[in-house]
This record gives sequence, C-alpha cells and structure tokens, in this order.
Amino acid sequence: MSEKLKAIALETRHHALLTLLFASGAAVLFMLGAPAASLSYNTNAPYEIAQILSCHFVHWNMEHFFWSVATFIVLGALCEKRSRFAFLACVLLAAAVIPVALASMVPEIQTYGGLSGLDCALFVMAAVCLIREKHKAKEWGGVAMCCLLILAFFAKVTFEYATGTAFFVSDVSAFVPVPAAHVVGGAIGALVGASCKISS
Repeated sequence: MSEKLKAIALETRHHALLTLLFASGAAVLFMLGAPAASLSYNTNAPYEIAQILSCHFVHWNMEHFFWSVATFIVLGALCEKRSRFAFLACVLLAAAVIPVALASMVPEIQTYGGLSGLDCALFVMAAVCLIREKHKAKEWGGVAMCCLLILAFFAKVTFEYATGTAFFVSDVSAFVPVPAAHVVGGAIGALVGASCKISS
C-alpha cells in the first residue's frame, strides 16, 4: 500500500491539485451565497479557529471573488508545481498568521475575508525563489527582473495604503480593503521563499 501511495504522489507532484482544491472551496462558498458575516474573520474574537481558517474563502462581491481566486490559481499552480511542500507551508502559515496579525495591526476593522493575503504570500514566495535561482545561476538579468516584481508589489501596497482602495478591485462598497493583510502575506512569502529548497 505504501508503494502504491508513493507512486500516486510521484505521479501527481507536477499537478496543482491543492491549488485547485482551495480555489474550488472558495468558488463553492461564493456560488452558494455562504454567509460572509459568520465565515469572515472577526477582530473582536481574534482566536476563533474556524473563522481564522474560513475567512480566506469568503468574498464580498463578484469582482472581489474573480480577482482573488484567479490570482490564487495562477500563482498557486506556479508555486505548487515547483514545490508542493513549500506551497502548502506558505499557504497554511499565511492563513494562520494574517487574521491574527490584523487584530493588532488594524484593530479598527471589524471583519476580514478573501484570498488576496494568500495571493500576496505566493507572489512574493515565487519572486524570492526565482531571485535565489537566478542568482545561483549568475543570470543577473533575471535577478533584476525579479527584483522589479518585488518593487511592483511594494508599489501596489503603497498605493492601497495611500488611497484606501484595492488596486485590482474597483467596487469596494461591500468591504474595506486591508493592505496590512498583503504586507503580512508578503512577509510570510519572503520567509518561505528564502528558506525553501531551490532547483539547481
């Protein structure tokens, strides 16, 4: 049985199965009209485990859902195909830390939901991994390009802090953008990207 399980793992390691599973969960909740009030993270109860885990799958409108889930699928597939272990570590760590961090960083917000914090974690993780690989291969043009991606991420977060709006989502009438979640996600992505194994 163990050999069979090992064979299945090897056969599926280049498929973004977990990415599709997480994205499907968000899609099902959105299509069923899942109650955002009960599933989103409540900063007044910062240690409710169920809400810490479920809040990332809650989206406030179609535009919020589309951008968050589409970005997660693209970045998740890229990261999971490179290393499923690193992908899972990044997603689970970000999912656990982001909501709790928000309770102290922005105590004035009442609720938080959406995959965007995890998207930022995966984006920075991918960029850091690529920087390390390009540096190891002495491909300085690639290093510079990836550094520009990191700068673009900082520019996006700065824009969101300065304007109080979301960079990709124009309709924020149903929710309050929380760029602090993107900062925390990016920091976790950098940590995982800096510590995970890179290809030769």
